[in-house]
Amino acid sequence: ALSDADAEVQSRAALALSRIGAKGEPAVPQLAKLLRSPAPEVRLYAAEALARIGRGLEPAVPDLVRLLQSDRELK
Repeated sequence: ALSDADAEVQSRAALALSRIGAKGEPAVPQLAKLLRSPAPEVRLYAAEALARIGRGLEPAVPDLVRLLQSDRELK
């Protein structure tokens, strides 16, 4: 669902992963890609999921930094 073309599907998948926390760690690389989505809600839910997963985030760090520095939707 994270790789679906529909932003609503991606958002819901990221939200679901945020609810399972650390068990979502295998999805970190896909969530990192969603941080570059043109849809603000996808970026927001992906960032929230990553925060709640809390480990194995190294692949997402560059995109998280870029997003936090530039995305008004997350500030």
